[in-house]
Amino acid sequence: MTAKVIPFPITQPAQPQYKLVEFRSIDLLHCWSKQFFNPYLNRLYQDNISYVQRWYFEVAHCFNIEHSTAVSKQLIYDHEFREGLIRACDLDFDRCKHYAQYDEYEAAALYWMPKLKRWKGKFVACRSLAA
Repeated sequence: MTAKVIPFPITQPAQPQYKLVEFRSIDLLHCWSKQFFNPYLNRLYQDNISYVQRWYFEVAHCFNIEHSTAVSKQLIYDHEFREGLIRACDLDFDRCKHYAQYDEYEAAALYWMPKLKRWKGKFVACRSLAA
């Protein structure tokens, strides 16, 4: 009886089950508009926090302690300024929604979109206080 040579099975290397994606950040352009600059808020908050976010923090703080300051009164009674903040949130939200369809920007867009909705919601709530 002769020996039969059995070939060694050829195996394919395992395919990776993940996809490497380079993540990129998104800058909030409209939330850094100079029209929302306020020296008082600049002293309270760090430089990496956008101007609109500073306004949100201040108004949320005033609502929580149920105390109004000159800053919160400006937001409540200055219709044009309040609408500018709401518009800035909308424009940056639209930018994030556009960038969310690209893999490298998706994480950053999904990070900013809920924040922008929350900020806008707080500014819209100020409308009812002015009435």
